[in-house]
Amino acid sequence: MHMTETSSFNLIPNIGIEGDRVFCFTRFLDEQDALRFQEDRKARNIINFLSMKHSPILNHYHFSFEDNQISLFKLHNKLISVQDKNFSTLQTIVDVFKQEEKLEESKIFLLYNPKQPFFDYIREPVISLINVESLKDFNHKNNLQIDLERFRGNIYIEGLAPFEEFKWIGKTITINQKEFEVLSAIPRCKSTHYPYKSIQADCNVPQLLQQTYNHVDMGIYLRPTASTIVDLNSSIQFN
Repeated sequence: MHMTETSSFNLIPNIGIEGDRVFCFTRFLDEQDALRFQEDRKARNIINFLSMKHSPILNHYHFSFEDNQISLFKLHNKLISVQDKNFSTLQTIVDVFKQEEKLEESKIFLLYNPKQPFFDYIREPVISLINVESLKDFNHKNNLQIDLERFRGNIYIEGLAPFEEFKWIGKTITINQKEFEVLSAIPRCKSTHYPYKSIQADCNVPQLLQQTYNHVDMGIYLRPTASTIVDLNSSIQFN
C-alpha cells in the first residue's frame, strides 16, 4: 500500500522496524487458518499474502494509524475508522474493502501482530535498503523515470556508486555503531510494474533489470543485531 515517511525509527532485533509490517491482508484462508497465520510465523505461506503482486488495486488504498485509531482510505476518501485492533474489529475494515471492490465472496482477512511482523518474500525480520544511485543508473540506461517509491524501501541512501551495495552481501555494516548483517539482494516482482499509487502498469521492471544487469535485483536486505534509532543524520560504515 502507500508508504509512510518518517525522519526516524526504532530498530529491534527479531522484529525489524518497530511498527513496520504489523498488519497484513490474507487471501484463500478460512478464519481458523487466518488466525494461525496471524500468531505463528512458521504457518505463513507467501501465496496467502494479499499484496500488490496480484492485486494492484491496493495501490489506491492506504491506512492511517494514529491515537490508536485505524482508518482505511481509498485515494483521498476515508472509508472507515475503528478504535480496536482485535481480530473481529479488523474484519469490519475488510468488509468495507470487499464491498468497495465487489469482492464479497472472497476470503480476505486483516491481521495484526506487532511481535511477529508479516514478511512475505523473506521470513527473516529484516529491513530493506535502496541505493538511490542504483535506481538513477537503471533509469539512465533505459531512458526511464521509474519512481523510487514503487520499491517501498525502508531506507534510501545516497553517496554510493551504483550497485555498490551488492558488494556488502554476506558481510556486516554498521549504522550508528550497531552491526547489521547484509543477507541478500532483493529480487523484484510484478508489483514494480505499477507506478506508485497507480493501478496501470507502465513497464516490466524485473525484465528490464534482467536485460540491463543480468539480474532482477534492486536493494538489499539487512538484519539488525542490536536495538538502535536510525534517523536522517545516521551514517553507514562498511569495509
